[in-house]
Amino acid sequence: MAHTKFGVEVLTPEGEVFNEEVEMVSTRTVIGSIGILANHEPLLAMLDPTELRLYRSESDIVHLAQGEGYLQMIDNHALILVEGQLRFDEFSDAWRLAARRLSDLDEALSAQARRIVIRWPTALAPKAFDELSRVLTRYRPGPCPVTIEYRAASASGALTLGTEWNVRPTRELLMALEELAGHGGVELRCAAAAPPGAGADSLADALRRP
Repeated sequence: MAHTKFGVEVLTPEGEVFNEEVEMVSTRTVIGSIGILANHEPLLAMLDPTELRLYRSESDIVHLAQGEGYLQMIDNHALILVEGQLRFDEFSDAWRLAARRLSDLDEALSAQARRIVIRWPTALAPKAFDELSRVLTRYRPGPCPVTIEYRAASASGALTLGTEWNVRPTRELLMALEELAGHGGVELRCAAAAPPGAGADSLADALRRP
């Protein structure tokens, strides 16, 4: 039975390795295995090493050996950022991600992140802004701008903080912000970069081939 498709991006420190619509994502977070279908509730999670499976259909599945990483599902779009270096495994006849240093993941977040968006809960107490300031301060200075989106009965809008509030977009910061803003309240926006030297037949193109 076919399922509704949704967009999935997979990024590594080297750049984008997958960007297509799939029916399901199967992976493992730090609290257990998970299968993600279209219209899944907002999700932000840290990933454990496992086999990442991307289901274009029941019979067309992309397999990647996943290192530790980060998963974001929001607005029916999944962003998966994993450590590792893509290589072709002749034994299994498939592309694999070779594990690298854990610090590579934070390096990749800094390289790929273009903005952190915080969807601020209207019911949050004003003193929570003080806590937000303390959280952001621990990760300053950095390259990544921070935007706060807010919505109230009388007004709504978005406020981008000054450059002095730019942060280092680490895994710990993202989880701390979600704890403050609530479930689904944080979004990492990335601009995927092509792997160095990739031409018309890039690694992402290779993954698209059956």
